[in-house]
Amino acid sequence: MVQVFAIEGPDGVGKTTLIKHLKNEFSRYCLWLNYTAQPSGEYRKKLIDTDLSILEQIAVVKESRLDILAKVDDVLITDRWDASAFIYQALRNDRKDLLLNIDRDVMLERKICNYEVNYIYMDIPPLTSFSRIFNDDRQNNKFDSIKFDQHVELCNNYKDLFSNVYNLDSIRSVNIFSYKGDEDNQTLVNWIRNKIKKDKTTFTVEKIKLQVKFPSKLITDRANEILTDMGNILNEKGFMYTFSTFLNEPKEFTYKNTYIDNAYDILSKNKELSTKSVDDLFNTVFFSSLYNKYFNNVKMIPVYKYNNAFFSIFGQLIDSLEDSSDVKIDIRINFRYNKHDHMVFANLTNRGVENLSWSKTKAR
Repeated sequence: MVQVFAIEGPDGVGKTTLIKHLKNEFSRYCLWLNYTAQPSGEYRKKLIDTDLSILEQIAVVKESRLDILAKVDDVLITDRWDASAFIYQALRNDRKDLLLNIDRDVMLERKICNYEVNYIYMDIPPLTSFSRIFNDDRQNNKFDSIKFDQHVELCNNYKDLFSNVYNLDSIRSVNIFSYKGDEDNQTLVNWIRNKIKKDKTTFTVEKIKLQVKFPSKLITDRANEILTDMGNILNEKGFMYTFSTFLNEPKEFTYKNTYIDNAYDILSKNKELSTKSVDDLFNTVFFSSLYNKYFNNVKMIPVYKYNNAFFSIFGQLIDSLEDSSDVKIDIRINFRYNKHDHMVFANLTNRGVENLSWSKTKAR
């Protein structure tokens, strides 16, 4: 079942800013979630640029929702969702007669598409949100409220909707978080995390340390840049990270001698902690930024060859050598989970991953 966390409210309340904050926070916890704004892409363009009837508008925003639902299978955080149809297509057009029809359609959609909704209602004072609309350099469209009294009415419509003044099943049956400003940021992050952990398989690990040892022949300017970037990324996330060389030129670089004792959530489809779960953690940290930065134009064969995107970053360094027959990289990952200290060890060669092992001891 897909979990949708819908941030709802009129323009200017800070939905886009909040999503940016949530992205940063959940990357810190290593929760790799999906983000969108609705309606999006061609659907948004059609809604804004085309003269549609109210029923046609409802159909377009519904089609946009179905399109994104077909692309995700776990957690979606979105700027607007189905609640906005009650506001912009029904109440704003003085069509309260449409509320029950939209409500029935939304409930049927959730059942057929097998997803649940959690609303984050942006309960921001109208004067605050109205001032942002005109202070920001934003492109207004026909759905934006131009006059202050229109904006106040829009805010009141949202308040009535989430107070369920209209007795709608789609509102009554969901969880609602009332967001009143930056002071609620951490409470909201915890609220979302707890709901994800309730319904998804998550593993919370801590005291993570990564050690990499490799031959001095791999020390090139490009390798140094990659390893330094890797250290900086881990440093920001509170990991302990060291890499050292062996064979003729011993030297060691250490990032973050003391690391933040953060806990990291691994959102995994596995039912138990495994090497795949740890892959999920490190792929979250590295894959989208580091791998794409350095290897965006390289075929993805090394990901297959080296098991995952994380190992393949080092594997790319091996494959870049003219003679890599005797090259070996040692990787060791230590972390604590469920009162046990775990260690994952692997050798990387030009043949791929060798001697992958996992051990654990009871934490002292």
